[in-house]
Amino acid sequence: MPERAPALTPVAGATAVAASVVAFAMAAGGHAPLNPLTGITVVLGAAGGIAAMLRPGHIWVAATADAMVPPAPVASMFGLGLYELVPLLLLGAATVRTPHRPAVPSTAASVRPRAVPEPEAGRRTA
Repeated sequence: MPERAPALTPVAGATAVAASVVAFAMAAGGHAPLNPLTGITVVLGAAGGIAAMLRPGHIWVAATADAMVPPAPVASMFGLGLYELVPLLLLGAATVRTPHRPAVPSTAASVRPRAVPEPEAGRRTA
């Protein structure tokens, strides 16, 4: 399998964390309501982003981030949740680009398997 372009998953994760920080700063500054839905938006967006940044090459981590980030815009749909739409699209694209099986290192192909010794022809057992 050919090498892929630079990973999009860490970029999407960083964008999700940045959007969560901006949403929290706006709510803490009084420019947006500070309610439980805003808290859900901030926590889920940041958790999905951090997961995506920590393990970018694993499909299950990308799927987990995809499961965490979509409720963030839904929680405060017409408020701060709109900031999480761009990371959501980026995470979707990153998940499509993530291979579902790990790449085989090139050194593994060059290692020969050990030969199994054949039994001696003239030797009897028992």
